[in-house]
Amino acid sequence: MCMLRAQKVTRSSGWSRELSQPCYAGSLLTKSTRFDGSLRGTKMKSQALGASISAIEVTHINARGFWLFIDGREYYLPYSDFPWFADATVRQICHIERNLRDQFHWPDLDVDLTLDMIESPEKYPLKYK
Repeated sequence: MCMLRAQKVTRSSGWSRELSQPCYAGSLLTKSTRFDGSLRGTKMKSQALGASISAIEVTHINARGFWLFIDGREYYLPYSDFPWFADATVRQICHIERNLRDQFHWPDLDVDLTLDMIESPEKYPLKYK
């Protein structure tokens, strides 16, 4: 009859005294599969995950509007053209998500704008004529 002794392994420390060898990612290393600390035989593979999307930044807020910095350009959004932001808090205005290259969403305000709307608000009247 063969009896096996249970071995205790702790994941948080990365080292088990009972095993007398490091324990990586919670896996037991046997004598034949010891990690020597070298990654020389490992090839790194870097792949593009998708289109590069740069960050959006609110650069200034005042009583009449705010400035957005998008793709190296700064845009002024006056509250007269974008009334959804007039009573918003600074935190609500600064919480912006970029859905696509030219689509922006303010989740706290439930406002969606495109870059064309920001560049040419006169094309998008607030009231239907």
